[in-house]
Amino acid sequence: MAKKNQSKKKKEVKEIFEVDKKGTEEIVEAKGIEEVPVEKKGQRKQNARTLKIFLIVTVGLIVLLIAGYFYMSSLRYSSYDGVPFVAIQEGDMTFYKTSILDSEMPTNFYFRTKPSKLKRIPFDREGFKLMRFASYNGTDLFDCFEGDEIIAEVTLEKVHEVLGIPLEKVTSGCDPEARLNYYNFIPSDKTEVVRVEENCYDIHVADCQIMAAAEKIIAENFLAYKEMRATQ
Repeated sequence: MAKKNQSKKKKEVKEIFEVDKKGTEEIVEAKGIEEVPVEKKGQRKQNARTLKIFLIVTVGLIVLLIAGYFYMSSLRYSSYDGVPFVAIQEGDMTFYKTSILDSEMPTNFYFRTKPSKLKRIPFDREGFKLMRFASYNGTDLFDCFEGDEIIAEVTLEKVHEVLGIPLEKVTSGCDPEARLNYYNFIPSDKTEVVRVEENCYDIHVADCQIMAAAEKIIAENFLAYKEMRATQ
């Protein structure tokens, strides 16, 4: 299809030159006719509208990019009431890394449970504090997929080692004098942490979610440890 020619109007123009004739400079004036495009009716308004649309689209794209950046950051970075976590992908599995200072050197721990899910596990935090000693019981009652009960035991022991709190596996119950933290794992139809007595907790585990239950109490230990260090 042939391109439609833009309407033009003729305009008289005048140009002035300085020329050198036989060693003398003369001013020469030249006149001519120049074709100037004619602005259509409403074209200026249309141009302003086009510019406005362009600016709106540009700003919208910038906002989407910024929102996307913060959304992706929120997927990677999270927190359990002040304990920071970073999501790390290892093959098909996602781990949530956090660090605890041990003699001024950080020790990394990799949780399997997303911190936001840990928050939803019921736990009465009031009165919870770290004691100089700790013990646990009940993990032998579980026979979970991939030996999660063994991983939970090892993780509990490593955490208490880093925190400087001796942890012992026992068959007894709560300490009558509340001299230590006691965690008793119990198969249940709901995963939650229930305070039985002072420093004594029953950790109810549903559907073999023993890693999530153990990581819940570990996260609370980290939080209590962080608060304790902040007051020292």
